Amino acid sequence: MKEIIEFYNKYDEDNRLKSKTHLPEYLITMKYIKRYLTPNSKILEIGAGTGRYSIALADMGYDITSVELVPHNIEMLKFKIKTEHKIKVFEGNACDLSFIEDNTYDIVLLLGPMYHLFNDIDKYKALSEAIRVAKIGGIIYSSYCNNDTTIYKMFYKKRILDYIDKGLIDDNFHAYSSPNGIFELYRKSDIDKLMKIITKNELSANYKIKVTMRTHVLHVSCETL
Repeated sequence: MKEIIEFYNKYDEDNRLKSKTHLPEYLITMKYIKRYLTPNSKILEIGAGTGRYSIALADMGYDITSVELVPHNIEMLKFKIKTEHKIKVFEGNACDLSFIEDNTYDIVLLLGPMYHLFNDIDKYKALSEAIRVAKIGGIIYSSYCNNDTTIYKMFYKKRILDYIDKGLIDDNFHAYSSPNGIFELYRKSDIDKLMKIITKNELSANYKIKVTMRTHVLHVSCETL
C-alpha cells in the first residue's frame, strides 16, 4: 500500500478524468451508472480518489459514501464538498470495509482498487466486500486495467522489444505486474477466472455476475437472478 500512497501523492489524479485521453472513460462510466440510478439510490464509491464521481453524483442529489486509501486524495475530495451535498468520507481499504454494514447500498463503485491488487486473495476480498455491502438487487461496477491496450501502446511507442528484453512480457504478450509497477493488468480471461472464485462465495449466491468490455476498461456488474 505504501507504493500506491506515494504514487498518488505525486500523481495529478484530480485532473486525470478531465483530460482528453481519459474524459471518455468518465463520460461512458457515468452513462452506465445513470442507467441504474433511481431517485432514492444510496451509492458507495470505494477508491473514490479526489471525488470525480462522488462529487458529480452528490451534485445530482444522491446520498454518497466515499472511501479512499490516500490521505492526500481525501483532503482534495473534502475541499470540494458543498453544504448541500449528502456525502460522507472515510479513509479505508477496499479489502476491509468492516465499518460498513451488510446490505446497505443500491450501487457500489469499485472503479480503482482492482488496478492495484496483485494477488487473488486481495482481489477476492475487495470484490467480496463490495458484494457484502451492496443490497440484494444492487449493482456493482468494477473496473480493470486492460492488458492488451497496454501492449498495443508499447507497439505504438516502439518500446515492445525493450519490455520483452527486460522480461516484463511473457510469450503470450501478457504483461507481468508487481506492486512496484503500481498497476495490475488484466485480460478478460483473468476476470473470468476471478469470477469463478467469486461465484463460489455464499454472499454472491443471489447474484448473476455479468462481465462486459469497453474500449479500455473491463466492468463487472452484479444483478439479481
